Amino acid sequence: MGHFGDSRVKTEHESLETEVLRDERNRLIQEAIDRLPPQCRAAFALRVFHECSYKEVADRLGISAKTVEKHIARGLRETHSYINRRYSATRRDHG
Repeated sequence: MGHFGDSRVKTEHESLETEVLRDERNRLIQEAIDRLPPQCRAAFALRVFHECSYKEVADRLGISAKTVEKHIARGLRETHSYINRRYSATRRDHG
């Protein structure tokens, strides 16, 4: 009986840890997106989170599809860079 109870506690602990890590990851992604210029952020959000096509994003924002492509590329590049910098800083600070 004791062994079963121990594994249940471990599973609950792992679930909590997974949830905390997911929340931290989402917070970090949101920070990165918030740092983008407004039009880049809008295009990025429409494409990534609302799954709009480049044409749909262009129509909604009143810009060309080529400009949307540039905004998406910049958004991906800058969010990736921000997250890498933050993770590097966290690893240095904690170990």
